[in-house]
Amino acid sequence: MTLTDVDVAAIETAMSTGAPTGPDAPPRRLPPTLTSSATGLDRLYEEALHNVFVVNTLRDSNGPFVRAGGGYPTPWTRDAAINSWSALSLLAPGLAEATLRAVTESSAAGPIVAQDDQWWDQAIWVVAARRHASLTGNREFARWAYQVGQNTLETLEQYLDPRWNLYTGPAVMQDGVAGFPLPDGAKESTAFVLDYPWARSLMCLSTNLIYAAAFDALAALAHLLGKPTTHLSARADGIRSAIEEHLWTERGYAYLRHTDGRLEHYQELLGLAFVLEHGGIDDDRVRSIVTGIHRCKRGIPLVWPHFPRYDDERPGRHNVALWPMATGQWAVAAAYRGQAAAFSESWHDLCQLIEGSGGEYYELYSASDGAVHGGWQIGQLWASEPHQTWSATAFLRMVHEGLLGLRVSQDGLRLAPTLPDGVEDVTVRNLRIRQARLTVEVTGHGNRVEYVSVDSIVRDDPNRPIPLAELSGDHILRVQVR
Repeated sequence: MTLTDVDVAAIETAMSTGAPTGPDAPPRRLPPTLTSSATGLDRLYEEALHNVFVVNTLRDSNGPFVRAGGGYPTPWTRDAAINSWSALSLLAPGLAEATLRAVTESSAAGPIVAQDDQWWDQAIWVVAARRHASLTGNREFARWAYQVGQNTLETLEQYLDPRWNLYTGPAVMQDGVAGFPLPDGAKESTAFVLDYPWARSLMCLSTNLIYAAAFDALAALAHLLGKPTTHLSARADGIRSAIEEHLWTERGYAYLRHTDGRLEHYQELLGLAFVLEHGGIDDDRVRSIVTGIHRCKRGIPLVWPHFPRYDDERPGRHNVALWPMATGQWAVAAAYRGQAAAFSESWHDLCQLIEGSGGEYYELYSASDGAVHGGWQIGQLWASEPHQTWSATAFLRMVHEGLLGLRVSQDGLRLAPTLPDGVEDVTVRNLRIRQARLTVEVTGHGNRVEYVSVDSIVRDDPNRPIPLAELSGDHILRVQVR
């Protein structure tokens, strides 16, 4: 698509949410633009911006927010967090903060993530809040987010099983029964997973890695605010140790463990993505996971293989299906760990899915032919919702953190791009990071950085972060990889 003037104005307004006004205010945020020799990449980028900032940015009596998608009119905690983590905090920090705040509430202890019956996804909010604070440098937000994170994680301690030192509850985003093997003799009767008592006591790979990441995130917020961090870091390390002890086997990482000790040896894509990004594993383990992962004809499924009640003709909605959000998480995690071929493969998987659905970012697709397909659950074929926000933000994260390799920390900005096969150059303009408005140009192939230049001045160490204070105003960053 080509963005119309109306679209551009809507995106500009959404991205400028919460920005200062008045004669001394910085210029409004113009939509970023992407150019590349790769055919159609600019169109997919524009479609993603249109999805997030035109179709899915709404306003209610409390202010603006980004909804979960075309079929989900309200902001859900996990979607709000993942969308902010993946794209909003970089592109539209005011809107990201409004969306993160929209899924919190007050409690006797202070602010807390909104308490609902999907507790296992609440810890994702803390991870997103830490990223938001890193990208914006907003200490007021960091102080508030620290309180929210502390209160939320303290409340979630009730779900820790001390026998295993693992947290109980379903897997990340797996709120449907189609995401789990059933006990012997059991049948699907209702869709919501907590309608089945056994689901409350599961200990899942992805969920426990998110808890570890959340304690890491709370420690980072504490460090920023000058608060003690040792106990928080130790808590994160303790969860990772429990994962290694109770979910890692000679067959790889199990999907989940039952409280009676039984393991379910299914491949969970989000769990493995979080292992790469948050598991603290060494490079040898990373390579073994990447080389051993099973992919179907059109991509890596959410969970593989089929549970006994599903098959190729009737694949489970949360089982052997392609979810762009999970594909994006895996691809970026692979890029972070230097696995260029794995990033390239999933990059092309996602691009082909979106191109095959006319540039529209749907919720999920068939693993066998890449068609839009909502999967089966409780004997019904479900819809794959259109305009799914986290499918679009997954693509945006793959561009910004994969192709461009943006790495923002308290030390500054580092560039670690990964250019997949068929993408020999990519340029994104109008990227705003704090007080900087950047043009980032990447050329070459692969992920080994040969040089980084700032305004045509080559840096002596391409891996050394560029202090953000040096990037106030307009700058052109160029990176060559091979």
